[in-house]
Amino acid sequence: MELSDKNIQFITLSRFKKSSFNRIIARWQVFNYYIQLKPELIIVNSPDLLIFSLLYRIIFGAKIIYDIQENYFRNLWYQNNYRWGLKHALAILVRAKEIIAAPLFNHFFLAEKVYSNQLNFIRNKFTILENKSLVPEKINSSVLNKTSPKFLVSGTIAYEYGILEAIKFFKSIIKIYPKATLIIIGHCPNKLLYIKLELIHKSNPSIKLKISSDPIPHAHIKIEILQADIGLMPYLPNESTQGKWPTKVYEYMAYKLPFILQENSVWNNYIISNNVGKPFDFINQSQEQSLSIWECLKSTTFYTKINPSEIYWSTQEAKLLSAVNNCLNN
Repeated sequence: MELSDKNIQFITLSRFKKSSFNRIIARWQVFNYYIQLKPELIIVNSPDLLIFSLLYRIIFGAKIIYDIQENYFRNLWYQNNYRWGLKHALAILVRAKEIIAAPLFNHFFLAEKVYSNQLNFIRNKFTILENKSLVPEKINSSVLNKTSPKFLVSGTIAYEYGILEAIKFFKSIIKIYPKATLIIIGHCPNKLLYIKLELIHKSNPSIKLKISSDPIPHAHIKIEILQADIGLMPYLPNESTQGKWPTKVYEYMAYKLPFILQENSVWNNYIISNNVGKPFDFINQSQEQSLSIWECLKSTTFYTKINPSEIYWSTQEAKLLSAVNNCLNN
């Protein structure tokens, strides 16, 4: 664990793959911990744990907050991490569990403002806690390497998040700047994409892979952010991400890493007005456009306007504590 505290006890479950029987066993493990620890409040942040958490509430009367970090129905339905048919069945199953369980929840945490419009079952019992960043111990160097730049794609690696568009952009840059590198680090759940990226890496050694079929420790990602010159966020339009605000925007801003983000009306004005990066059309990019945006980046001084209060998690702490206290006292 990266963090420790005398008042916090971390309990690690047995490792399992997402499509294994051990995933079901892990749910029983959690339920047994509930019985041993006798919590007054349970904050559930996975659909996997809904049934067992509610079972504990029914038997022992604990308060429950459902921490909705994703619109799980949309992720399953519109992304391609499962085969056609199966993903639709899983999406319906997850949403059915959420709707059935909703009346028994005391409160909801929402990681995105847009979820308040997308999720009818939450009614008005919610608090929006955006995925903002902790204050980093170090920040990125303000000196941009203009001859051998290091580009970074981090986080979940998926077709829907534009990884192939990022690679296309980088290939345009490397034709003129042969010493440039692209680091791709993160969790790649799609097996076919994983294989495709390995093949791309073998034919393009300047594209360096640090991906895994399991989640990557965040400490490893932080190291790459500190060493990068430019972050790439080529999110493709998709129903699963419609209206969402990329968590990496806050993270990269906290580390003062300039970035190029897919053009989108949700965030274009914010990115430009705060001078933290540049919007770019990764979908319809040409080599000339890619080189043009890079030349623009080279001549820009970033992070001269940003208000730190808009970046850090501390702005969300009071809302979280207030919601927890209200839940426990009502």
